Amino acid sequence: MVVVVVILAVLLLAGAFSSNKSNGTIADPTFSQAADAVKEWAANYDGGGWKTFVASGLDSSVATISPPINGSTLSGLTKSESCMDNILIPSGSTVTLPAYSGNVSSGESPIWVFVMFNSSATFLAVEDNSGTITPLATIACSELALVAAILSPIPSNVIDSSAAATTAWDSGGRAFAALNPNATVEMGLVSGLSLLGTTTYPIWTVTYQACNPSSVTTSPVATFTAEVNATLSSQNLISANNTTSACGVVPELSSSGLGGIGGIGGVGGNGGTIPLSSDISFGTPLPAVSSTGQYSYTLLVTSAMTSASAVVDWDELAPLLEYSNGTLIFLPTGNLTVDNVYGVASAVYNFSGFGWDPGAYLPITTSQELVVNSGTMDMSGDRLVLESLAFGVTGNVTIPDL
Repeated sequence: MVVVVVILAVLLLAGAFSSNKSNGTIADPTFSQAADAVKEWAANYDGGGWKTFVASGLDSSVATISPPINGSTLSGLTKSESCMDNILIPSGSTVTLPAYSGNVSSGESPIWVFVMFNSSATFLAVEDNSGTITPLATIACSELALVAAILSPIPSNVIDSSAAATTAWDSGGRAFAALNPNATVEMGLVSGLSLLGTTTYPIWTVTYQACNPSSVTTSPVATFTAEVNATLSSQNLISANNTTSACGVVPELSSSGLGGIGGIGGVGGNGGTIPLSSDISFGTPLPAVSSTGQYSYTLLVTSAMTSASAVVDWDELAPLLEYSNGTLIFLPTGNLTVDNVYGVASAVYNFSGFGWDPGAYLPITTSQELVVNSGTMDMSGDRLVLESLAFGVTGNVTIPDL
């Protein structure tokens, strides 16, 4: 799951290619307009059968040019040698995010990126850049088959980005934009999941940040995030929060099932490549089982991010549970909590929903404990993997033996 999401993180701003089919003259389409064109295009791409489960659009007041993209851009995204990942755009290309001068409450964007999957568990990132459709990258491996099996494609009756953006605007976006008139706005839609008879609904996340992609910085900037139920036509606001996050690290999709997307990472500067494992570590897990047979595993944070060039919040980590052979474990219940010095949960990651609850924009510190609550499942000998989705921070930390 994390691997697929990182494709979007790496390639969200990949644009300005004109060798593919144009969907017409819509300069700044809404999600529905772009999705219709991409669906028509994908029907004839590599056998068809593609279904969308993530879409994201970005509005910036300034145009931005990326560093050159090459075959190493996707390197390291997969831990399994069986995975095959491939960038489909010319090596060495520099790519452009067009400037947007329209109303940020309209739900329009000059660029939309879609992540799609098919029955062969191949994932495809596709871009609609002002009417020009371009396949960006694919990734395929056997370990993603289970992921594809639980994904639900975005249904045809979801509300458009225009409705989601209006809700976000009326719920705090207007006030934020008044204080930050050149804010970057990202609109992300993620489909639901279907697992063990439980299906989650698709969610829109609309995020305003007081920065632009050409000035990526790790200093926290003002951020406003609204989550919107994508299946309801009215009264659809889930949450609206003002917080701070690093410019270029959008706290997107945190509770909607995909653990977070570093939406504009890799654009506007080199960003650095700090290994997560060099700046965060944990003590030996302390297992416990309650009188009712509920298992938990407590880990003390023994070191936290200390590098001046990187700050990582909990919502910028994607937790995975694995058997010792690397096979993913999906828990029907259970969660991961970040407890403060008083033993009170300050942030919660739900394994059943694959996402952090709102409020997980919390810096990692050595005064915290990480607690894996696995319900009635004994996870002794299994492992916890925390993968970085933060700008400029790569890799993962693995706790090998819970």
